[in-house]
Amino acid sequence: MNKWLSKKFAQQNIRSNILSPAGVYNNHNARFIKNYLRNIPVKKMANQADIYGLLKFLISDNSNYINGENIHVDGGYSA
Repeated sequence: MNKWLSKKFAQQNIRSNILSPAGVYNNHNARFIKNYLRNIPVKKMANQADIYGLLKFLISDNSNYINGENIHVDGGYSA
């Protein structure tokens, strides 16, 4: 769907991208965090600023050539 949208509306200067975050810390218990971080190469959970930073970039003119992408914000999990 994202690929289709990105092509359909590109000529109208409308971009379509997806953010795919992994775990965002929200007062999880220690056991959950320990188990979760076994799978995350950077060994930390994301915080809201990590997600918002990318979102601010994508809605700015600095990203005007990025279209049709699924951007993983997952601490290296998808690598």
